Amino acid sequence: MFTQKAWEDLDITDNFIFLKVMQRGDICRRFLTHLLRVPLERVSYPETEKTVDTAFNAKAVRLDVFAEAEGQQYDIEMQTTNDPKENPVALRSRYYQSAMDQFQLGKGKNYAQLGESFVIFICTFDPFGLGRAQYTFRYRCDEDPDLVLNDKTTKIFLYIYGDTEGLDAELCGFLRYAAGLPATGRLAQDVDEAVRSVKADANARKEFMTLAMEMQRYVDTHKDDWYADGKADGEAKGKADAARAMLADNMSIPLIAKYTGLSLEQIQALNASTQPGSSGSTSAPAP
Repeated sequence: MFTQKAWEDLDITDNFIFLKVMQRGDICRRFLTHLLRVPLERVSYPETEKTVDTAFNAKAVRLDVFAEAEGQQYDIEMQTTNDPKENPVALRSRYYQSAMDQFQLGKGKNYAQLGESFVIFICTFDPFGLGRAQYTFRYRCDEDPDLVLNDKTTKIFLYIYGDTEGLDAELCGFLRYAAGLPATGRLAQDVDEAVRSVKADANARKEFMTLAMEMQRYVDTHKDDWYADGKADGEAKGKADAARAMLADNMSIPLIAKYTGLSLEQIQALNASTQPGSSGSTSAPAP
């Protein structure tokens, strides 16, 4: 079921606000600097505005905040939905990582030219249940943990309510702010100012309302299928039909998963079944 907060209630954990704030290059640069503890001079956005904006686009994956700095690439995502069974956060990070790699290779590079890339998830839930504010993953050898694969990929999961001991002070302030506490530290204060600026922007509000109405239209169009007879098969068919409609409108697969409750794999299967040369089967994959 699609539900949407009122504009006045939005904060930095809401995807629309998060995108608008992180698209401000200096805030994004400073966030990455304090997270990685490496000074970055400049952040750029290699994708077109349409790709990093909240509008729908034709790409298979929409990377929320896709930035480059010092030859490295960063995908920063706000994650507010925890579904370990159908949409596990670890596999979500793998999916986004593959999208970043495809983008790099799409520039005509070979494998040896793949640069360093970071997938960064800011979570409102504890993704691994250990209470940490930060979990960083790089591939290591099981037989020799000192041996790092060095595939130039890093995945970082931030938990806004986690234990921040040992983290950069400005990053701690940002996480506490995201958790709903008053802004402390220059970064958090500037993020708070940016949030207020976005919410005072009439054009941003109009864009948000248009997006919300579009999503509600999809829900209203297919609600009879979702609730037909209260049966699971009717609900599955409704979700699948809604997903097909969204695919036809070139909505991104992760966004479809978010609002239909289907897994990425189910939506990919539906997408494949609608491509030219497919069998054209209309049976819904089991949610």
